[in-house]
Amino acid sequence: MNQQQVKNLAKLLADDLEARGRYLKYNDATTNILRMLPTDITKGDNDLIIAKVASVVRNEVSMYKNEFQAHLQSFIESARKYLTVPPVTSGSFNIVKVTLPELCRHAEELGLFQEPLTVEAYRNTTIDGIKFKEFKLDDLFMGKASIDKHIKDLFVAEDFSMDKMSYYFDLMQVQPKLQDAIYVVDDLIKAWLIANVLRDKYIEDVASTKSNLDNIVWGLETCIYHAMKAHEHYVEKGRLFLKADNDRNVYIVKEVFDRAPDEIGLMDAILGTAVTDVSTLNAMNTSLDGIIAAKEELSKKWIAYTTALTAEDPVRRYRRVRAGYVIAFKETYDNVPMDFRGYNQEHGNYVLLENKVIDYLTGKTLTGTEDEIEDVAIAIVAGILFGSTNYKKFIDIGGRYLDKQPEATVDDILPMVITEIIVDFIFGNVKEVKTK
Repeated sequence: MNQQQVKNLAKLLADDLEARGRYLKYNDATTNILRMLPTDITKGDNDLIIAKVASVVRNEVSMYKNEFQAHLQSFIESARKYLTVPPVTSGSFNIVKVTLPELCRHAEELGLFQEPLTVEAYRNTTIDGIKFKEFKLDDLFMGKASIDKHIKDLFVAEDFSMDKMSYYFDLMQVQPKLQDAIYVVDDLIKAWLIANVLRDKYIEDVASTKSNLDNIVWGLETCIYHAMKAHEHYVEKGRLFLKADNDRNVYIVKEVFDRAPDEIGLMDAILGTAVTDVSTLNAMNTSLDGIIAAKEELSKKWIAYTTALTAEDPVRRYRRVRAGYVIAFKETYDNVPMDFRGYNQEHGNYVLLENKVIDYLTGKTLTGTEDEIEDVAIAIVAGILFGSTNYKKFIDIGGRYLDKQPEATVDDILPMVITEIIVDFIFGNVKEVKTK
């Protein structure tokens, strides 16, 4: 609404009052929008009073569209952050496709990992600690082009970071159970390559002995051999599902999964297997054929699992959601410039404002839905934080027009909103009038 429109509105209001023989009597002690109205208005000057009110409201609405709207959006975003509970979906689980690195696939022709220790010898082998030593990729090449090309493909830059190298040294000294080797076979090979270099070139650097490093190398070779044999067995027997761990990693055999038919719902069936009691699983119901055959039942089990996880006790949910709203309010308040913090009945006092927010939330059925977040944001930011302004009225009136004209923009309805606010103020808040 431009200045000419404001003048036109003021004249219409003033003429209407004049025609009805009524005059406004401005009282600066009780009427002061945002404390911005001047106090030197001549009493009974309808045109001037209405024009001033209209101008102030117009300036106020400009703040609503810019400064105040930013804080309303800030509250909504903060509330979403604290209240939105991510649903448990297939994306909540990490599907790990277990396969062998290329070096293992060519192990027999390269003469690698073919002479494992017996299970008994592996269990009884003692491994002493070794000192840490940093490596570069070039340090790990074995001098055989047929092997070195696989070594180059196996390692990435991150493998030579302090954290990853420390992990490989730990893996050398604390080796996994043989049945778990398949899950870390890539890491075992990297640790094995490092151990070979240590044994051949750096025994003293790591304060160890050849026999100790021999034990490390043999132990790692045995783990890798068992991983290869397990993988071969799983592929041959068509075993698809291997296990699910506490971190929601679901391990499946890549080669078996890749040959599965394009079945709708197969992934839900796999996840249904993952949430099944381990004691009831066997070779049949973890195989590709078994999972496909029980697909409908397993999919229902997965749906029941996700539904149970998303269910929440109403009292606990209420407390969680209310706390989230209070935190969102604190974050919003902290971002409000000092010049705007006093636009409320509490004069910017945070403790009093927070108490008012809690009073508003108390007794409501809070669920944290998207619609509720927006409604609460308007009530708290527009109705409490900026409660001494017409901001909430501005939003409510605008919403009413937008409901009737969904295709309209905010700018389309702004003149009507401003008009309503001004008329409401003039005829609702300025009480003192007199008849000629």
